[in-house]
Amino acid sequence: MKYMLIPLLIIVSVLNVYSQKPSDKGSIYYWIKTITKPLIMPLIIAIYLSFSNVIEPLLILAFAFGWFGDIALMLHINVHKGTAIQSTEKTDIIPLMLGMLFFLGGHITYIFLFAKEAAHFTSHIIIYTAIYLIYILYAFMMFKYLSSHGILKQDQISPKVRLILKVAISMYMLAITLMSFMSFLRYMNDRLLAKLLCFIGSLIFITSDSVLSISTLGQNEKMSERYIMGSYIIAQTLIMMSYLLIV
Repeated sequence: MKYMLIPLLIIVSVLNVYSQKPSDKGSIYYWIKTITKPLIMPLIIAIYLSFSNVIEPLLILAFAFGWFGDIALMLHINVHKGTAIQSTEKTDIIPLMLGMLFFLGGHITYIFLFAKEAAHFTSHIIIYTAIYLIYILYAFMMFKYLSSHGILKQDQISPKVRLILKVAISMYMLAITLMSFMSFLRYMNDRLLAKLLCFIGSLIFITSDSVLSISTLGQNEKMSERYIMGSYIIAQTLIMMSYLLIV
């Protein structure tokens, strides 16, 4: 029975990624992505629980945060005249903030999880510092872009909400970059192939979340929804596979 979970995840993921296109409410594409998206993280969790000999609670918690984040972002996205748009009304900002909060919780959980096996920072302090500074530079560039585009530039946003969003964005970018850096240190500890998969997954996670942020907060409708979901699923799957292959 457990072996059926893998093809089921593949089918659900392909259907979800394929359906990620501008569509009216009630259309077949709308219903496919609405039905399949909440199934992705539970299937990843089910595969991990079914095949792993030793269960890592923090990994399950991180996956759970991802599932709650998925649900919150589904509430945030509106479909209007065939185009996915993000409103700036209070009722829509709340799900967006909840989504960011849940994904932030997931990345913080990943940080603690990866840190348990990370190489000592002082072992190659100059190299590791240089690498982390690259992460910080990227986070700063993303923050500057999001601060000057989309929702944060609109007059409808109150100064209080704008400040909250800026703080949330800065915390989120720092968390996701630190998550990836910890994954890198985890790999450098013993350089196992399984841990390399996790590090690659963390990099894909950064690209996925960056494109998602530009699409939602930056309100850039040219960003590919298919890439966002496809890369997100691959990232979470690679992290799950990393722990399956080690134990």
